[in-house]
Amino acid sequence: MMILQTIQGIAAIKPRFMTMVFVFLLASCGGAGRVDMEALSSAATNGNIDAQYELGKAYLDSGMLEDKQKAAAVFELAAGEQHAGAQYELGMMYYRGEGVIQDYRYSHDLFVSAARQNNPDAQFMLGWIYQYGKGVELDVMQAHMWYNIAASNGHTEAMESRASIAKAMTKEQVEEAQTRARALQAQLRGKISRV
Repeated sequence: MMILQTIQGIAAIKPRFMTMVFVFLLASCGGAGRVDMEALSSAATNGNIDAQYELGKAYLDSGMLEDKQKAAAVFELAAGEQHAGAQYELGMMYYRGEGVIQDYRYSHDLFVSAARQNNPDAQFMLGWIYQYGKGVELDVMQAHMWYNIAASNGHTEAMESRASIAKAMTKEQVEEAQTRARALQAQLRGKISRV
């Protein structure tokens, strides 16, 4: 009990500390089912966006429809505060229609927000969306550009997809997509370094 009070006292001063504690508990207790969901929910309700993200993940991992709807609700809160992980997860939920009504356009917008914060999974999904025209007009140059950016951030599946889509493009299209990718990466580096 004394340890819990100490943790809560520190968390009041340093909100991100609480999230680190929950992540540790998730890892050490064998998963979300054994985490103190009440404490995590309390931190999320008090506006801790990292706790909102972790709570959303815990709900999402439960596999139950009702919990997926709760996951979407807490991801929405964190996504509104520009949490890139929550934006990506919520984007995937809307892309798949998982616990929400499928909406490719909204998933695209969420992926753009996360991708601009250098989330390689969101960058990959933008490549996928443009390659297959899901909620946007099919655009192989945009697809290649986003795959290129994700690949430069270490996303291995993006490396494979970039190589695959390049086979269907002209040399000039590939060069233009690469030029666009470099320009956007430079812009993103500037944004991130100013944060």
